[in-house]
This record gives sequence, structure tokens and C-alpha cells, in this order.
Amino acid sequence: MSKILLNIQGQDVHLTTGEHGALVQAVVEEFVPHLTPDAELIHINADSPGTVYWSRNAPQWLALDPALHDKLPDIALYSESRGQLFLIDTAANRGPINARRRADLEEIFSQAPAELVYFTVFSSRNSAVDQLDEIAWETRVWFADEPTHYIYFNGDILPTPY
Repeated sequence: MSKILLNIQGQDVHLTTGEHGALVQAVVEEFVPHLTPDAELIHINADSPGTVYWSRNAPQWLALDPALHDKLPDIALYSESRGQLFLIDTAANRGPINARRRADLEEIFSQAPAELVYFTVFSSRNSAVDQLDEIAWETRVWFADEPTHYIYFNGDILPTPY
């Protein structure tokens, strides 16, 4: 089986070819430089068994129980300057971050002294059409084919009436 090879801070991460691997690659190569250039990639939970990347510089407070491996996001980024932890799932792997998934991630990262920012990644708008109604409020959606933009589902924030 062919693989997608990412080299992150001197560590090789092998992803299987397919939509999930391609989306993880797009996050590393497009999302990070465009939307979170100051964030460090601290975790990748790849789709092939045993393929996990942890940054050597992961914050000390991110001491997670290894038993949580299957519940962790596909990708985690940390921006110390913004005080934000970006939790990213690819729709190809888990589906969109829905209310239940968001609650699970909130519980897992409840001790993190950072604002949690949730993203679901799709390859394109067309690939998201059938799943948009599942997306949790207060999360964001990013499309790999439109790397400089994302959509924010703003939840309880109501616009000012005209």
C-alpha cells in the first residue's frame, strides 16, 4: 500500500493514501500556514494503526492518558501566543464535529489552560453538503480546496437587528 510521507520536525509520519490522509496532509501544508502560522503541530492521530505523531515540544499540561488514543482529535495544534488549542477532525475519518463529539473533546481537554477551537476538515464544499446539519455550533469548517477561508458556526451569538 502506498503512503503519504510527512516529515514534521525531523519525524516521519506515514499516512495511508485516501481522503483522510490527503486531508491530514492538507492541514499540515495549507491550513497551518494560512490560518495558524504561529501554531505548533503537536499531535497527529493518523488513520493507520500505530501511526501517531507527538511533538517533542508538546506543552506539559497536555499530559493525556494513552488509553484515550481513539478519542483524540485527528490533529491538534497549539498557539501559545493566542492561548488556543486547535482540535481538528477530518470528516473522512470521524465525520463532522457534532454536539456529542464536541462534548467528548471538551471533557478530554477540560484541564487545558487554553481556549479550545474546533475544526472539521472537508475536501470541498460539495463533500460537506450532506453533513452540514450535523455540525455543532461554536465550531468551524475548513475546506482543503479553499485554504485561506473557513466557515464559523457561531451558535448563540445573534446578529444585531436592523
